[in-house]
Amino acid sequence: MPELWLMLINSVSGENKTARMRIWRALKASGAVALRDGVYLLPKSESARAVFAEQSQEVVAAGGMAHIVAFDADDDAQQREFVRLFDRSTDYAELFGRLDAFKTEIAKLDEVEARRQAAALRRDIAALGAIDFFPGASRHQVESALAGAEAALNARFSPDEPHAAQGIIPKREKVQYRGRTWATRERPWIDRVASAWLIRRFIDPKAKFLWLKKPKDCPKTALGFD
Repeated sequence: MPELWLMLINSVSGENKTARMRIWRALKASGAVALRDGVYLLPKSESARAVFAEQSQEVVAAGGMAHIVAFDADDDAQQREFVRLFDRSTDYAELFGRLDAFKTEIAKLDEVEARRQAAALRRDIAALGAIDFFPGASRHQVESALAGAEAALNARFSPDEPHAAQGIIPKREKVQYRGRTWATRERPWIDRVASAWLIRRFIDPKAKFLWLKKPKDCPKTALGFD
């Protein structure tokens, strides 16, 4: 059977508290689970082996001993138990609560503070996702809640920004889009520059472009894109 797990067994003198704390923090940040004092578990991967190898070097440098063991669970029950140890539902619940509070507070925040909080939430969700080795419904719920919070943020401070919408895209005839004027907001970023290139290259070789101060200024005869 394939070896699906890695275990780090290490021992550092209790007198070297600084090294013990540094190693513990690094292993915790990696998502490793402590089975007992000095014994840590991670799903087997190249990145997990790199983490354990690096911390093994730290242990040895601190005068301790370290061994990395690759193994498989004895049976399905043990496999499920190991997977359960990496359940991040509680962490996602905490993030979900922060997202919910953030959406409630957006109307009271200025833009700088609102975007600062949104960036912090985005960063923390990404960090948790990086150590969520067995993602489930909680992760999808938080990602959906984050998208909702960002939509609320943009609606509050960037009402003219485009937003995603679900719908069916009907098939169009190219002839209807030749020799047209295409309009988009001024000061385009790379995404709209690329869109303009695509329009001129594949859709309308004679396209003319109009740069708008606001999307609502788009003439009825022009084709808007964003």
